[in-house]
Amino acid sequence: EEDGVMRRLHFSGDGHPNNPSYGIMNLLCSGWKKVGSWSEDTRLIMHHPVTFMGGADSVVDYVSDLMNRTLKVVTIEEPPFIFYSEKDEHGRPRKGNDRFHGFCKDMLEHFSRCLLK
Repeated sequence: EEDGVMRRLHFSGDGHPNNPSYGIMNLLCSGWKKVGSWSEDTRLIMHHPVTFMGGADSVVDYVSDLMNRTLKVVTIEEPPFIFYSEKDEHGRPRKGNDRFHGFCKDMLEHFSRCLLK
């Protein structure tokens, strides 16, 4: 067990956090604001839009050169940020990106949806 920012942290025998949950924070001129959360149970939930320092909550007249592009993301398996599993909970094989789950995958999927808007 270790002291965390808001509560006592508990770790499994292999060193992974038990029941991890994270707050998604936005730094504003007035200070920090919680705009979302993530846990293994609820996945990524955005409660408020991200606000930039100038007050805008979206990027205006921005053309992304990432539209319709495929990016390859390289990472290490580090629960709860990235989990890797060859089979699902029913023993069926997983393929492609379905083999990965966790906080980072949820964030990347959220960003991907934002680019499609």
